[in-house]
Amino acid sequence: MFALNRKNSTFNFKKADFPKLYDLLSKVDWSEMTNVKEVNAACDFFYNTLECIFEACVPKTSISKISRRSYPVWFDSTIINCLKHKARVLKKFRMYQCQRHLDEFKKLRSQAKFLIAKGYSEYVKSMEDTISHDPRKFWTFIQTKRGKSRIPGTIFVNGEAISDPCIIVNNFADYFKSVYTVSLDNNYSANMTTNNNILLPKISEDDILRQLREL
Repeated sequence: MFALNRKNSTFNFKKADFPKLYDLLSKVDWSEMTNVKEVNAACDFFYNTLECIFEACVPKTSISKISRRSYPVWFDSTIINCLKHKARVLKKFRMYQCQRHLDEFKKLRSQAKFLIAKGYSEYVKSMEDTISHDPRKFWTFIQTKRGKSRIPGTIFVNGEAISDPCIIVNNFADYFKSVYTVSLDNNYSANMTTNNNILLPKISEDDILRQLREL
């Protein structure tokens, strides 16, 4: 991998003209590299040749700056832009101690709080609406709030810390098995031996949705 002199752009090989690129590569006279005595000079010739071909066949795309700060999933572009604007105004106030900047900062802070509360409320509402047909989004929301998966990283059993996921899951299974009581109803057992059908009460779709909303 070689570094090219471009700070804000990079080659987009997904849109490259590969037939032209292959044709130009096949026409390069690589014998010139054998006449170069220094390794660095030969390396420069090789890289410069490739870059010239890439410039002719591969379009460039801008490199977007990656934000170092991560935001919750319910933060949209309006909220993020408001927070960034608030941070810039606060920086100006700290530099110049201007009352106008302080007033603007307070206004933006209130606006950001309102937008965050509104965005969170709308996100929760969307999770409630989609839980019936897409439960994965609900668990994604729960994991986002907790900042971890549903399986805890460490549990304590009899004072001993356990961090292996397999052992953790097995300990939960052993615990639920120990507190689970098997029904010994003779009438039920008799019915099971004489009838292969299990009678269950009728459950409607409304009953299922109602129970899901109560979770």
